[in-house]
Amino acid sequence: MKVVLAKKAGFCMGVRRAMQLALKAARTGPHPVFTYGPLIHNPQALDLLKSLGVEILKDIPEKGEGTVIIRAHGVPPEEKSRLINAGFKVIDGTCPRVIKVQKIVQRHAEDGYRIIIIGDKDHAEVIGILGHCRGKGIVVSDLRDIRELKDLQKYIIVSQTTQEEETFEFLSQEIVELFPGGQVFNTICNATHNRQAEVRRLAAEAEAIVVVGGKNSANTNRLAMVAREAGCQAYLVETESDIPREELSQFRRVGVTAGASTPNWMINRIVRILEDIRGKGEPFFFRWLRRAIRMAVEINLAVALSAALLGVFAQTALGQDPSLTWAFVAGGYAWVMHTINRLFDLESLKLNDPLRAAFFERHRLCFYLVAALVTGAILSLAFRAGSLPGGLLLTLLLLGSLYGFQALPPPLKHLLGYRALKEVPGGKMFFVALAWAATAAVVPGLTLGPRPSALAGVFVLAALLAYLRGILLEVLEVQGDGFVGKETLPVFLGEEKTLTIARWITGVLMVLGLILPAMGILPPSALAVFAGGIYLLFLIRVFAQRNPGQSFRLEILVEGLIPLTSAISLAIALYL
Repeated sequence: MKVVLAKKAGFCMGVRRAMQLALKAARTGPHPVFTYGPLIHNPQALDLLKSLGVEILKDIPEKGEGTVIIRAHGVPPEEKSRLINAGFKVIDGTCPRVIKVQKIVQRHAEDGYRIIIIGDKDHAEVIGILGHCRGKGIVVSDLRDIRELKDLQKYIIVSQTTQEEETFEFLSQEIVELFPGGQVFNTICNATHNRQAEVRRLAAEAEAIVVVGGKNSANTNRLAMVAREAGCQAYLVETESDIPREELSQFRRVGVTAGASTPNWMINRIVRILEDIRGKGEPFFFRWLRRAIRMAVEINLAVALSAALLGVFAQTALGQDPSLTWAFVAGGYAWVMHTINRLFDLESLKLNDPLRAAFFERHRLCFYLVAALVTGAILSLAFRAGSLPGGLLLTLLLLGSLYGFQALPPPLKHLLGYRALKEVPGGKMFFVALAWAATAAVVPGLTLGPRPSALAGVFVLAALLAYLRGILLEVLEVQGDGFVGKETLPVFLGEEKTLTIARWITGVLMVLGLILPAMGILPPSALAVFAGGIYLLFLIRVFAQRNPGQSFRLEILVEGLIPLTSAISLAIALYL
């Protein structure tokens, strides 16, 4: 069926920040690590934190040790002081937007104002805000609470940051009409407002809306309520088992949104399942085509195609006629390495793409068997061409296989401070790019005999293309990688800085794509990387504005980078 994703869904800024603090504390300590109460209202995310050793601290002991993270909702100041006095290292994960509300009420309480908080009485955020009111706070949840208000003269009104906009406006207006002179502060978070507005927009174009999130999450339940108030059928889904497949199959177009505590991998999981449901009137061919494309991506055929076509580009840029043999060697090498490392690292794959992880687990033996056959085939072809290309390919295969193991020699371990290459921050795609460029350009180049300057130029261009493809894919996997402690570039630097680096590298690639042919080092076919750079800038822009749940579609777009560049390179070579 057609699935329409909300532009704003998944982790909000405050929740993302709290999760990042918890993940960092889990890695660095001091241990044990606790969150004071549930960090977020999502059972799956809490289970994953628990698997990393992050436990929930329900009551404050007299004496304690380790680290305590205050959740995004915040806590009363007295409780924070008790945690510090008990001996814990306290990391304040309170959302900056919530801190702003706390400061407003604290300042006005000190000036003698009564504080009216419009929100849910039992919500952790409201309890925390009340703690900053110096005993002058009153919570209003509905009209009955307003009727109990008496003799309000000097007062302000604030809101729980996740409150529904219409409810806040209605209740605050009722209070001001009864007790004129109050100051109203609309402290609803923009993320909350934008998500609710997006749900209303989705309700106008979709027949039903699936809201992904924890059933105990206030903002998730509000999103479902907003959808129903907009006249749209809404389904609250916490896990894939909650999806009403038969009911949804009666619709042609379904919208998907998610609460602020919902991780991207959960959104991805639900979207994937929804897209596999045959909607009302959906042609069988399109459903079959979508599944075929998905299968090609899932079993790494798209990876193999990209690597093979990188080989085609390299040979064309060297002024040679493309060889299917060397394209197969490059594609086969990439498929074997990616498949083996997927099998070695299923933990992060389970977070980023659980359905693909389940597929790899079911067919593990088959993947190992095919990998062995492909390895034998490409080594046979390389050694048949000569001992140098064969030896280089064998070396690359051994290095790639050892990447995930604790394989560094003791002197290097001491010098670098890492037990394995995969622990080097941001190193994964750097090593992958070098390996791809070596198999695409250097291995065949050892038999073709190009000028060293030309071979070096093509190697650099191929490595930059492979690296940019890789770090964009890492951005898609940033949440899962963070949970399993992988120091990929987006985990280490953040998504925004990673995309900025990608822009700069793309600029370097485009400049080289113009300079190297202009200097006569490479033929005009190398100009194709300039066009590839334009496509990359488009991709980076899309990534900067991407919605959660778009991982599969964006992965296809990224995998299109090298085929596009290769096709343009071939076209230039044939035309000229």
